[in-house]
Amino acid sequence: MSAKKAWCGVAARSNLGMHGIGERGSNFTPAPPPATVSSTDRAKAITLPALTGAPAQEIARRAQKVVLAFLVDRSGSMYSAWGGDPSDVCGAAAETLLSLARRSGGGRAVIVPWGTEAPAQLVCGPHDVRRNRRALHKALREHSSLGGNDMPAALRRTDDVMPELAVDEIPLAFILTDGVEDVTPAMHEAIASLPHGCVHMVLIDRMHWCTPVMEANWRTVSFGSFSRIEHLDVSTMAHQLGIIYAHALGLSLPVVPSHRGKKY
Repeated sequence: MSAKKAWCGVAARSNLGMHGIGERGSNFTPAPPPATVSSTDRAKAITLPALTGAPAQEIARRAQKVVLAFLVDRSGSMYSAWGGDPSDVCGAAAETLLSLARRSGGGRAVIVPWGTEAPAQLVCGPHDVRRNRRALHKALREHSSLGGNDMPAALRRTDDVMPELAVDEIPLAFILTDGVEDVTPAMHEAIASLPHGCVHMVLIDRMHWCTPVMEANWRTVSFGSFSRIEHLDVSTMAHQLGIIYAHALGLSLPVVPSHRGKKY
């Protein structure tokens, strides 16, 4: 299935503009031992406020049209004990967004883990977010290091597994990564094959391994948005995902009083 065929929904194109952009790229991260994080230190999902901007029935109708994709970086630099997200804030934030989608009306989701490659056997979905909670939870939260980095492979794998969409369906893909990768021609090609504005990169760089030059290169890629998370906690990251999700639906996520959760 080609990317153009799989990602044929146009609703997201009308709702999603360019909010920013990003950078990323190659295979030089060594495969370290997996993180050993106690259950008390493991990041937990939170509850986001309900979406606003339309009657509840209309919000539910729009939510049911969304097909979410989470391209989760599981390279050594992300999930080792010394890495950027050993407590799995990314997984907790993604679960938080899935919970918001369920409460808002539903939709579908697919999880694409990636590292040196994006193994087909680790892909989960697309699944109905209300009917397949356990499978999506397991795919997001039970994992180990996948070695290096190949984001283009993850994008191509996402294209392979995404269903053919109706004209009013909304594809929305989140790349959750630490940015420790080169931006290559293959990266630009993989993004360009997908509908403009549907892929959003969220940079989690707790260890500050993504250099200013790397970040500048990421900002040459035609992402729908590029977000850098400076304070790694579930609330900050989940709200960023929620804002992008709401915007894709032509809705709003209410602003809540400034609050930072546990920093990881």
